[in-house]
Amino acid sequence: GNYVHLTDCVWTIFSKMFSTHDAGETWDILTEIQGINITSMYFQNEETGIISGNEGIFYTENGGIDWELKYFPNGYDAGETEKMVFSTPEVGYASVRAFNIGATFDYFLVKTIDSGQSWDFCSAFSSRIMAIAGINESTVFTCTEADIFKTADGGTDWINTTAEFEEPVNAKDISFPIPERGYLAGSPFYIIPEDPDYYALG
Repeated sequence: GNYVHLTDCVWTIFSKMFSTHDAGETWDILTEIQGINITSMYFQNEETGIISGNEGIFYTENGGIDWELKYFPNGYDAGETEKMVFSTPEVGYASVRAFNIGATFDYFLVKTIDSGQSWDFCSAFSSRIMAIAGINESTVFTCTEADIFKTADGGTDWINTTAEFEEPVNAKDISFPIPERGYLAGSPFYIIPEDPDYYALG
């Protein structure tokens, strides 16, 4: 659930949404959403938007005042949609990590082809999905904790492109401003000192 009970107090999760009508000069509270930890957001226009978080994917048609649940990973005790991108106004992808109590996490992508009105399973991965970049409706890059994958057919088949790098990338985010030009950020990287005295205590 979304509540944590401690002695003489109750903690609950909620998110605040803000909006601006003057190009970011000022921001006003739009709404508070009880029980949801928002991890990603996408607005198509002033009225239609989508948020993802620990309770699934939600859709609004009145500028964020009211939200309707559109997706939750059924069959799991808990799940969270983390990253969400739209490669076209209709086609979008969201990463999910879900689990049953006493079991390990499952990591997978879900996909929409109707601007977020419905979401269906797309592809499973062996580790947590850290980033997604959609170039067009067919070409998408996905970065997991260990590898970097590319699909050219909308998520049916994936090619592991990690071998293109000479060392581990530890990818955290990926962006393609144009189809030919992409950027990938990886961290953290650690430099291990070779001097044994570095590790001496005292």
